[in-house]
Amino acid sequence: MKAFNTLTRKYLGLSAIVYIVATICIYLVLMCWFPTHYFSTFGLIPAIFYVLGICSILIFDRVARTEKKNLLAAYMGSKVLRVFVSAAILIGVMMGDSSHKVDFLCIYALFYLIALIFETVFFFWYEKREKELKSKKVKA
Repeated sequence: MKAFNTLTRKYLGLSAIVYIVATICIYLVLMCWFPTHYFSTFGLIPAIFYVLGICSILIFDRVARTEKKNLLAAYMGSKVLRVFVSAAILIGVMMGDSSHKVDFLCIYALFYLIALIFETVFFFWYEKREKELKSKKVKA
């Protein structure tokens, strides 16, 4: 397999940092102010989002290498994949027999929002940089 390009490496590194910081912050809030709402599978939520992010960026990377004009379709396809996987996870949790269903749903929604904001900012930065590079090439 070819080595990851710079975009993929930056995405994986930054997303790891974002999820680690978010996990620590949410954990501290739960343990300090809402200790009854902490549940043992809390650590799985950021791991799920990191794995979904890896899948998304690998799809985006493969399309970027082969078909540049389908980047938007790849991005939207990865978002649809995330929605379906999240729906399946949340339905599975709701069907399970746990006393922390609402806690799981709320924290999962918070991580979903964090992931959405992170990816929006990251890909906005990527598009802005690509346009700057293209304008420099045209001027030269």
